[in-house]
Amino acid sequence: EANADRAAELSGYQLDSMKRNDARYWDTAVPFENALLEDVNRFDSQAYKDQQREQAMADVTQAFDSTREQTARGLQRKGVNPNSGAFAAMQNQTDIAQASALANAANKTRLAADQVGLSTKMQMYGGMRGLAGLGATNAQLGISSMSTGNQSAQGMTNSAGSYLNANNAAMST
Repeated sequence: EANADRAAELSGYQLDSMKRNDARYWDTAVPFENALLEDVNRFDSQAYKDQQREQAMADVTQAFDSTREQTARGLQRKGVNPNSGAFAAMQNQTDIAQASALANAANKTRLAADQVGLSTKMQMYGGMRGLAGLGATNAQLGISSMSTGNQSAQGMTNSAGSYLNANNAAMST
């Protein structure tokens, strides 16, 4: 009879422990997984991709606008006529460079946002299924996305450099 009482006590303890762990799973793990799934869906949404593309294009535009303003002030200090043909040619070259930089930024950012969306899906799936290798895939895709963004920034810098070269040519005429 003592063994039966001990077995009943142990069984009750195990049942209570199972109930606490089950409640913790439903109160903590499930809401956390749901929040992660919402993040994954947000990173893979068209709205997120559009937001990233628009931000990249705004950054390019801001860089070119800032360079134009600095150059115009510099040219005015040097007495260069903003209505001259050389100045107009420089502006035209800059407009072309900016259009190229905008297209590059939009394209590279779209590709990077696609990779971020895929990598977050893969990481979430791998985490939920205990597949550690998918985490490594996610890290590699993240590195690739960063590289793509850096290449886009380099293209923008090169375009701004072309603008400054045109500025120098206009000032020397």
